[in-house]
Amino acid sequence: RSVRAAAWDSSEHEVSAAAMAVLPWLIYEAASKNDVALLQWHIYALAQLETVPTISIDEEHFHPSTLHPAASGGASGEAAATSHIVGESVANPEATTPIEKLQPLHVASAKGFTGVVELLLQAGCSVHARETTSGHSPLFLACQHGHAATAKLLRDAGAHLKEDELALARFTVSQQRQRDPSTPDTAAIWQLAGVTFA
Repeated sequence: RSVRAAAWDSSEHEVSAAAMAVLPWLIYEAASKNDVALLQWHIYALAQLETVPTISIDEEHFHPSTLHPAASGGASGEAAATSHIVGESVANPEATTPIEKLQPLHVASAKGFTGVVELLLQAGCSVHARETTSGHSPLFLACQHGHAATAKLLRDAGAHLKEDELALARFTVSQQRQRDPSTPDTAAIWQLAGVTFA
């Protein structure tokens, strides 16, 4: 292959890497603003990048700056073997997938954006992932903020509350009943999420 072809490969790689870095932010922003049309577009763009086949090309065809940092720094073994692959999630199976990087499902669930939640579930977001700051699941956040339709969608998708969330839900309802019995009882939405009360 010619030097010009190698330069083209380098540019293509950089563009793909830049897009993979930016798209999680764009997906989160669209999800947090309930912009379904824009979210669909960003999810489609991400899917196109993730389905581009990996082409095996000798390393000498790449400029050193386009290689994985670990590989260009003289790494060996598994790190070097993944140097041609764009995307952190491919190089490290334990890593979060690009679409879930900023946890858009959690913000959409907390805000009750049911249409957005449905799109994100279809795109592969996990209903079981815990929010990095609060430690709560999307289902807990939907119930906590009183979004019954969103909670039902998440339940239908297989979401459930874990023991710590079940206990916290019961405590929250108990405290509300003691503090102001005249306010509408929130037990119903938690029951929708599978919480039982004595």
